[in-house]
Amino acid sequence: MPVNAVSSVSFGRKNNNAKKADKNQYFKWVSQNQTNNALKMSVGREVENGKFQVASAATKLAGIAGMFASVLTLVNLRNKTYDLISNPTTKEMAFKKLSSFTKKSKIAKVGMIASAGALYTSFIINEVNRKKADKTANERGFLTERDSLKIKNAQENYFVNNHIYNEHIKG
Repeated sequence: MPVNAVSSVSFGRKNNNAKKADKNQYFKWVSQNQTNNALKMSVGREVENGKFQVASAATKLAGIAGMFASVLTLVNLRNKTYDLISNPTTKEMAFKKLSSFTKKSKIAKVGMIASAGALYTSFIINEVNRKKADKTANERGFLTERDSLKIKNAQENYFVNNHIYNEHIKG
């Protein structure tokens, strides 16, 4: 078979316009997928989602504040211990201060563990909210992450997300 018999077949790479269109379509899909996930969490369950978000934010804030306070306390106690060691005092006075520092240090470490627990609780609250949203997502016209993964064809995934986006955003 002569080489010029297949001259109408392009063996080259995609041209830049086709690559750019593919990238734009992909980025559009990423945005619409995020919108789908955000809407899935709230549309039809706004009050419930709001309660979960406030609870999550409150526990996260408490965890961060507690962690910050615990770290500051431990750093302050360390500095005071160094000062006590470097400045000569009576043994009894040093012992009393060191035992006080030890008690405060234990309290700060317990506070740090409690703060980590609050941060973990915030994560759990978000996961429970997501699971509840996923439970009713299909009834409300949204895709769950599992549904999105079942769609193997990228073009079909783009189409489905575009349809959901148009239905709920553009109404």
